[in-house]
Amino acid sequence: MSGRAFDGTVRGNRISAPTVPAGIAVTEPVSLLSYAYGTGYQIYSLGSDSLWHVVRPEATLEAPDEDNVEGFITVGHHFGTPNGDGTLSPTWQQTYDPTDDSAVVGKKLAQADAPDPTHDIPWLKVQVVSHSGSGPANGGTGLLAEVMYIQRVATQGGLMPSSVPDWATPDTQVWVPYSAWYYFWGAIYSATGGL
Repeated sequence: MSGRAFDGTVRGNRISAPTVPAGIAVTEPVSLLSYAYGTGYQIYSLGSDSLWHVVRPEATLEAPDEDNVEGFITVGHHFGTPNGDGTLSPTWQQTYDPTDDSAVVGKKLAQADAPDPTHDIPWLKVQVVSHSGSGPANGGTGLLAEVMYIQRVATQGGLMPSSVPDWATPDTQVWVPYSAWYYFWGAIYSATGGL
């Protein structure tokens, strides 16, 4: 698989789940709501222990354009939300609809090696731990309001460096290009794709 090749199937506007290792399968009683293709960077920082540590992702989320079979449109942003203790939690925010600022923050439940673990970051199952913006807490009906789980699959690139260059000092950051498909699961079935 390369680039934005769709990992899963679309029949009309119905989407089906990708084939994943059992450890990251979503087996809870939820439905597949949507999907998005993320391109950007996995950001790592060199610690005082001379090891690389994950800082955050920084990615644009795209989805197939229903009006243009060959095209994609930007639908979201994937980034890190500060926790107050110097760490960041993975966050997904809808950006396509200017009236919808819904966002979700997640925590990793499980991971599985990518088919080429020497080159690609792991596949993940993430549980949503908080909603914001037009989500349920604010009585809204934002696009991400019902999301409960997220899978990251079909990853390419993004691995942390395997060594520390001579020029690197503590707090040096490296931005490693990556891409992945994200699948959004929740309590209400939606027949449309795109975040």
